[in-house]
Amino acid sequence: MKRYAKDHEWICTDSEGIASIGISEFALRDFGEVNFVELPEIGSVFGRGQAFAVIKSKEASSEVYMPAGGKIVEVNGQLEDFPQIISSDPEGLGWIVKIIPSTPEEIAELMDKEQYLKLAQQDSEE
Repeated sequence: MKRYAKDHEWICTDSEGIASIGISEFALRDFGEVNFVELPEIGSVFGRGQAFAVIKSKEASSEVYMPAGGKIVEVNGQLEDFPQIISSDPEGLGWIVKIIPSTPEEIAELMDKEQYLKLAQQDSEE
């Protein structure tokens, strides 16, 4: 099940406990076409809430934060040559990293899709 953080990142754990992380469709609302992604090193360890990547477009630059702490085990190398994948499929092929979560309970504390959509609606009204 996909979970969401208030900073508009998503995380989804597979059957082996590996979690994919990316940004939500809502996060792209004012961003425009992504044209650069700065990826972390495999093996890096980040805590919940730490910036682990940077995405850039003509309109903006933004850090991406860990929705749950863990060790980077894979980065989406396609984003180096084709960063626009994030713009076209942010919650699918546009995943940014895969981690081994250090505390799986942190994932359970995040919002489900319904809760997240309510937050996103509130953010868009402000």
